[in-house]
Amino acid sequence: MGIEIPSQVTERLAKEQVIWLTTTKADGTPLPNPVWFIWDGRQFLVFTEPGSVKMKNMVRSPHVALNLNSNADGGDVAIFQAEADLTRTTPSEAEFSAYVSKYEEGMREMGLTREILATGYHVVRLTPIKYRTVV
Repeated sequence: MGIEIPSQVTERLAKEQVIWLTTTKADGTPLPNPVWFIWDGRQFLVFTEPGSVKMKNMVRSPHVALNLNSNADGGDVAIFQAEADLTRTTPSEAEFSAYVSKYEEGMREMGLTREILATGYHVVRLTPIKYRTVV
């Protein structure tokens, strides 16, 4: 059972380069991070290093928040509450190709190769459970 997401938001999810992923530290402090992502129509897929603080936080608590930036007037913020699935950390070939296609230029600028992404990063699948907006 999925949640209903307005079409204008799904269009943004296809185009936006960054979404903010907020995890919580052990003491409950929120820790927002801008991350690259792909939206497959049901889940967000984020690649992260296995030893990262984000990953450690999600192992401890899989409850996360995601949000898109606002427009120039401060509206159109898309906010999701989601659950992190850390059990299927290897992407399918289609997922991997979609991600690399979307971020190929940024990866090149960072010196991040397909091989490094494939061997040094895990996929985190984030399933939205609630959605709201600030207009």
